[in-house]
Amino acid sequence: MFKNRKLFIIYTFLLMILLQACAASGNGELGLFTTGPGSGSELPMVQNIALSHKFNIGVAGVEGGGIGEFFVPGALAFSPTGSLVVVDFGNKRAERWSLNFETSSGNFQFLDVLAQPVTGVGFASDGTGYYSTWIIGADEIIIRNTNGVATNFSVAGDPQSIVVDADGLVYIGNAATAFSYIQIFNAAGVVQSTISEYAPGEEFGKPRFVKFDSTGQYMFVSDSVDHNVYILKKSGEDWELFQTLGLSVASDAINGFDVPADIAIDSNNILFVADQNNDRVLAYRFNNRLQRWEVIGSHVFGSRGTDDGEFDTPLSVAVYQDDVRNVLVVADTLNKRLSVFTYTVSMAVE
Repeated sequence: MFKNRKLFIIYTFLLMILLQACAASGNGELGLFTTGPGSGSELPMVQNIALSHKFNIGVAGVEGGGIGEFFVPGALAFSPTGSLVVVDFGNKRAERWSLNFETSSGNFQFLDVLAQPVTGVGFASDGTGYYSTWIIGADEIIIRNTNGVATNFSVAGDPQSIVVDADGLVYIGNAATAFSYIQIFNAAGVVQSTISEYAPGEEFGKPRFVKFDSTGQYMFVSDSVDHNVYILKKSGEDWELFQTLGLSVASDAINGFDVPADIAIDSNNILFVADQNNDRVLAYRFNNRLQRWEVIGSHVFGSRGTDDGEFDTPLSVAVYQDDVRNVLVVADTLNKRLSVFTYTVSMAVE
């Protein structure tokens, strides 16, 4: 095949490098553009993420009820316009803040109080605009669309999270053990169905937080009793178990949780999970080669404390992305503050 011995040696050397790249693990995956989950298009493979800087906002260690103070910040959501809504459980209110990410302090500015009392908040597209959604009290949800039209929902149990899918169906996560299922409503507030099992014969313990990926093909459910995050995949009209992230028992291992709380997923399919009792946030990437989410070992970050990057019972996470930055906000609940991180994403290339 090779008449020139030097060319044969060069070819063999290059082939060995290629084979080593294919066999590499961790961040050494072969840099090919492969299909992401449910995307229907070729996406670059996430290799790693890196925090570029972080800062805190709020009054740490002080139980405040005034402007810029938090009592128990426990639920977060970015609006379609980029403002941040913070549900302060202790002050029983939802506040809207504007953010300027160019400054080291974050330049958070209080805008207004949306509703009171409130226990959760979320935003979702309805195809023509955006629903702004929030949970009022313990058994009622009000959804307002972009025109201000409100729909009331009667919800059993203790609703903790709310998301709206591309078809306008409303999914409610529940914190009440007696109502260990996800309720699904139509846009008129009528119950359509419930999801009580993450797999046939396997019931949820307490499915508190529910989120979708950007394609709507994957549902992420954090179960604080099972100490698991269940990933379900759309199959026709049904949802089937795709992957389980936890160990089903409380654990501080890198692949475990101790009461997982809120979930956020960005446009690169990077998944963030607030690991409540371990006082940390875990970051996962989607591995296209293995077709599963895997923890990014360098980004199991946080520990108990009050310094930057430390947490006390983080309950919620939210992601904001634009053309120049990726931002992660963590509700550092018992430190009475929000911690804000910007991060960069490393992609594999051909």
